[in-house]
Amino acid sequence: MFYEPDYRRVDVALEMTKEEFMSFIEGRRELYNEFYDKVVGGLKQRERELFRYIAEYRDRNIEILSSPYMLNYMLFTDQDREIVYKVTGIDKDEITNKVADLKKFIRTNAKNTKAFKEAGSLPDFSNVDPFRVILILMMRHYIESRQEKKLKEICSFMAYSMYYSVFYNFFRTPPRKETMVYTMNNMSNKFRLKQFQSVDQLLQYAVEKITIAYPERFKNCTDYDIIYLIGQTKTRIRGYVFNIHKEYLANDKAKNAVFDSSDVVGEEKDIIERRSASGDVDKLAQVYTTEFFQKNINQEYVMIAAKMCNVPRNELLNALTILRDDKNRIDEVKLFYESLFYLYLNDGKSLGTVNTSRFLASMEAIYKRGNSIDKNIITVKKLMDEWLRAGSEAYRATNRLATLNNFRKAIYEYFIFSVAMKK
Repeated sequence: MFYEPDYRRVDVALEMTKEEFMSFIEGRRELYNEFYDKVVGGLKQRERELFRYIAEYRDRNIEILSSPYMLNYMLFTDQDREIVYKVTGIDKDEITNKVADLKKFIRTNAKNTKAFKEAGSLPDFSNVDPFRVILILMMRHYIESRQEKKLKEICSFMAYSMYYSVFYNFFRTPPRKETMVYTMNNMSNKFRLKQFQSVDQLLQYAVEKITIAYPERFKNCTDYDIIYLIGQTKTRIRGYVFNIHKEYLANDKAKNAVFDSSDVVGEEKDIIERRSASGDVDKLAQVYTTEFFQKNINQEYVMIAAKMCNVPRNELLNALTILRDDKNRIDEVKLFYESLFYLYLNDGKSLGTVNTSRFLASMEAIYKRGNSIDKNIITVKKLMDEWLRAGSEAYRATNRLATLNNFRKAIYEYFIFSVAMKK
């Protein structure tokens, strides 16, 4: 039996001790009662669709996930979360409101509990969202029905949803490959990634261990259990990344690195400078690519670029929105930014000045040069043309060279604004 008091009464907690209060919130089972049957019913009818999506997500990010080195992260967007609502038939707004009510209930009652004074005693809500609540309920179903293979897939999907933020918190810019290779090659076998030899296996293992460590919490599945399980999952993944980050920083400081033999060409000074510039460009490109796909399109930049180039604002906005929503083009956007930064370097400028008017002026001058055999300029033009053909009906409909150029210049302006005007 679960203790289910009238949790809507804020004053009910006023006379409770801390222990009574914790017992109070640990007995609340609203999320399970409301959504578990929907999760199970949806999986019985449409689980193939879910597992197909997880497999496709893994395939899209196979280079990162199959690597024995922790070099980068894959984005996990709202679009990736939508699959669980589609499969289960759960109304997103309904469960979002339920989760918000849970957070409000605990915070309000804890605040009003006179005996509840210890800092850090409240559950950690920072990682709790409706998507992960549904995944915990899915995991419970596959634990109960002893379907281990399917459970592993859900564990992986949970890990994917957390990995990008954990990685980014430690590596605000991507690590240098040569230093990370050295780090992993010289780690002892006590490090799990060294044992598994793939990021994917490490992430799956991290979440799978939670299912083994807390069987009773999965069985009971109170609201507090769900919060706790999500928090523990994030903590375990964070711990693995933290350990690697710590070793990486030590090697980066000591300038320990492993270079590919193909990189060792020319004088030593030239090699170091070239490798350093390449690493800096890669880091910057990753930062701006991540921002482009994770943030909303900047309406101010769209308006300015459209007005400058005399193109319809809605056409430019639509092209950028379609580009941002197409995760298959992440590598293209990164390549685009890399090309911009290499052009800036080749113009004799420093990457340390990209967030200035100097970057704007330099990139404007480069654009005006017109035709060029520079591979970076060719890449920039090719990508802009592809993105506009995919996202702008007006661009596809015209053969007028001046109009085509105006559109290309507008999308070009948007991207250089995103760099030069960054605060």
